[in-house]
Amino acid sequence: MSLSSDSIKCMASLAVFRELYNGNKYDIFNVIAAFASNIIITEKIHNFELQEFCLKLNNEYGFTLVSSVVKTALNRITFLSSTSKKGYYTVDTTKMPNNLEFEQEFKSCQDANRRIISDFITFVSDLLKQPLSDDKIKSLQEDFCAYTIDCKVDNPENLGYISAFILKHKEDSAFDQQLTRIREGMIIYNGLSYTVSPNEIEKYDTELNIFLETEVLFNMAGYNGILCQHLFNEFYDQVNEINKIAVQRHGKKSIHLKYFEESYDEISKFFKQAEEIVCGNSRLSDPRDAMISILNGCGQKYEIKEKQTAFEKLLADKGIILDSRKYTMDEDFIKSNLASIENIDEVFVTREDKDYAIQMMLSKINYLRRIKSTNTKNFKQVGYILLSGNSRTLFLSKQCLKTNNEVVPLAEPISFFTQRFWLSLNKGLLDGNLPITADIFTLSQITFSHAVNKALRNQFASIINDVHSGKLTKEEAESKIAGFRINFIKPEDINDEVIASNDYLDIFDVHSVDRIQAERALEVSTLKDNLNYEVTNRHISERRLQNILDKKNAELEEEYKTKIKIYNDNKRSWVEKEMRKKSIMSWLITIAYLVTVLVLLYVIIKYNSIWAIVIEVITVTAFALGFIVDRLKFFLQSSIKYAFVEKERIDYRNSLEAKYLQNNTPPIQQILKAEDFD
Repeated sequence: MSLSSDSIKCMASLAVFRELYNGNKYDIFNVIAAFASNIIITEKIHNFELQEFCLKLNNEYGFTLVSSVVKTALNRITFLSSTSKKGYYTVDTTKMPNNLEFEQEFKSCQDANRRIISDFITFVSDLLKQPLSDDKIKSLQEDFCAYTIDCKVDNPENLGYISAFILKHKEDSAFDQQLTRIREGMIIYNGLSYTVSPNEIEKYDTELNIFLETEVLFNMAGYNGILCQHLFNEFYDQVNEINKIAVQRHGKKSIHLKYFEESYDEISKFFKQAEEIVCGNSRLSDPRDAMISILNGCGQKYEIKEKQTAFEKLLADKGIILDSRKYTMDEDFIKSNLASIENIDEVFVTREDKDYAIQMMLSKINYLRRIKSTNTKNFKQVGYILLSGNSRTLFLSKQCLKTNNEVVPLAEPISFFTQRFWLSLNKGLLDGNLPITADIFTLSQITFSHAVNKALRNQFASIINDVHSGKLTKEEAESKIAGFRINFIKPEDINDEVIASNDYLDIFDVHSVDRIQAERALEVSTLKDNLNYEVTNRHISERRLQNILDKKNAELEEEYKTKIKIYNDNKRSWVEKEMRKKSIMSWLITIAYLVTVLVLLYVIIKYNSIWAIVIEVITVTAFALGFIVDRLKFFLQSSIKYAFVEKERIDYRNSLEAKYLQNNTPPIQQILKAEDFD
């Protein structure tokens, strides 16, 4: 199997680029000089013209370096000298060094890349359980290289396979090292891309307006998960740092964050749809992460409104403003504005098409560049650019520039910005000091999540359309949906278990659901012959078990009845005994008190003695004091009440029964169940 040599060379070039740059003796122009020297030595060139050599350098290593950058690099080569004729150079062959080390390093990187891509093709073939066509192989290897280099692909359908393959090799140190070298090399190289003059590498002296698309704004709010929010925060911090430097130098910011009315309208419709869902007027037809995040925790319309208000406040707090200028945009204007697009009618269709909003935003970017006469070949001077998290937008933007690769694209992903800002801010690449977007595994988590969720949405939409058109019944649709076996997933939830599961990988195969259904049908067919036999035996076993349970539970019930009767008899005996004690004591106290009072009254009446009267008064008073003193009063009163009041005796009995229950646990009736038996 032959591999695309251009893509392999480009990946190898970036890996070598990084290795040379990270060496102490190389700066970014010395690195380019090393590549230029290798061409001169290998091809035995004695003299050359700058523009011609620049083209050769770019073709050989997959670079897109402008001539001013190459010229600066050539000045670092000691065995070169410029001629009297401007733009021409001669080679002093006596001073040429040995390039063996460079050649070996480059070949080693190429071989490593070939092994990785070959393994990737095998991975996809095994996943699809069929050999791949030559066109499919070419598409996969080109997109893998493009994704590894700069996270861009021509065919978005390949993204799921690419990200899954990368994540499967996360623990492979050699794999990790090679892809990291390529990614770091790209960051360094990007510092020179779309730059006219080397002196402009570290400066943002002109205003740069970055327009944020809807998905990027949702990332800002954390609606698409923590990882996506981290990516945005890294970008936002870099913008603030650059603006801080610009204010110190010029008294004003150099980078402005904005968004178009198309994004505003999409966001408004998004929240409106969420309101309709919580009110029960609509079903969740667009289960994107952002929609689920908005709906979570909301049960009323006003709660959605509160989230929308909080979202808009967050935009204002971060200084992300709406571009409110009015554009006179019709189809004719857009087509003329994007005249560089070949076959525009094939790229964009009608106003009703979902691509129309993308078309409008790209057209506005190009229009603003034209009327401001910005330098479209210099990223820092391009003036206007769209930051997109939408693969469709990035794809269409790329189509706009097929005729001129030197022009800064109309739209780029967040990695494009963070990597250039990182180098411009002189953050460095050593000791693990890297932007998040340089981590191919983190990006693959995000890509895999988006690919899975997109595939699920497409499958759901297709099934719903088939139901509406009558191609599927409701039962058939439910069967298809059951075949998914997976749910929508956020990037931070992707782990080794998810990647190892073919359930998630199957979703990338358009035939996976049908295949799963067929597998299940086969399983059912295989089991059907044994089903009746198993059911019959199960019924017999269940009846036998039930008979045993009934018999055993009857025995346990009789045992319980005996125990509870003994318990109640003991309780009743103890209570009656305590009641008798209480009754006897209460009557003795009551009678003694009454007899004493009557005797004294008799003495007073019969003898009419002053001393008797004194004794009577003292005695009665003493007894009366017993009711005044708390303890004596309670003792006498309770005894008298118990003797004469029925309710007092009932309450006392109840307290005795409660006391007995507290000190003596009653028996519990045991009932056996089927699970109590082996």
